[in-house]
Amino acid sequence: MKMLKVILIICAFLTACSVTKTPVEPFNKDSLIKDIDEIPEVAQLYKASYENIWEAMLVTVQEMGNPLQTVNEKDGVLVTNWAPFYDGLFVVRRDCFIIHVTKQAGGRVEVRIKRAVQAVKKKSRYALCTDGEIETWMLHRIEQKLK
Repeated sequence: MKMLKVILIICAFLTACSVTKTPVEPFNKDSLIKDIDEIPEVAQLYKASYENIWEAMLVTVQEMGNPLQTVNEKDGVLVTNWAPFYDGLFVVRRDCFIIHVTKQAGGRVEVRIKRAVQAVKKKSRYALCTDGEIETWMLHRIEQKLK
């Protein structure tokens, strides 16, 4: 019985931790420890209309759940706000995306995605390198939506 109480207390604690929300802050280049130009970029060319690619990219970003900060279809720029996600039991991370959509020669359109990632520990933030997996997944989702 005593063990059951301990397990229930631990479960209640873990549940409370998992639903704690970190406030979303607007993306600010200066809030990065790492310079924005140093963040790796993942890109892909598509053979479809600019409008269709923009729409597919926008829907894909909305599926990710990051709040939108800047959406400028004319200039081909989309920037999200920071959004928290949890990696492990006590490590909070946050990310934001900087996406450029540009027309290329031959009727092609290029989508370039940068993902800034930070670990948040107490009141400090540490820039992390992305492995490009989520960005690549996003490009694949855009391609699927164009079919």
